[in-house]
Amino acid sequence: MTLIIVGVILWSVLHLFPALAHAKRITVIEKIGIGKYKLLFTLLIFASIACMVFGWRNTAPELLYVASWLPLHLAYVLIYFGVFLMVASGFNTRVKQLIRHPQLTGFAIWAAMHALLNGDTRTLVLFGGLALWAIIEIFALNVRDGEWHKPQPPSRLRELKPLLTSVALFALLFFIHPYLSGKALVF
Repeated sequence: MTLIIVGVILWSVLHLFPALAHAKRITVIEKIGIGKYKLLFTLLIFASIACMVFGWRNTAPELLYVASWLPLHLAYVLIYFGVFLMVASGFNTRVKQLIRHPQLTGFAIWAAMHALLNGDTRTLVLFGGLALWAIIEIFALNVRDGEWHKPQPPSRLRELKPLLTSVALFALLFFIHPYLSGKALVF
């Protein structure tokens, strides 16, 4: 469990640093250069992911509750919506007219649904921690960036690409889930 906690904290600190300590980030970049900063950031992010993965695989799940109150199909719909928002953030879509940070919002939904569905300690720490980070990151970015200037809405036809891409990605994730987590998904 310690590795999961270290991984989530490292991930959170690394991602919150540019939002909460923007001036300090600039100072570090001026000192070591943008290339070294990006390399260090990337290596530390990989280290945080490694901690989370190894921590997950080496921590026995202790069941705290069974999420019988949460219909499985509703959970899948919400997880798909989270995936859609993450994908849509990379495209010029109308989603950006409604949600300022669609990638973080989608990530928070995706992580929160995983935490709520499984009910064991390692899942709550990992996915609950990541969901909490995403929510804090949204607020930190809003404070740092100030007023929200919405982008121009695209044509309706441009909405199809992220929709189809997110369906394909969700199907792929559904298929490979047993290999990633050791848990097969059911309908």
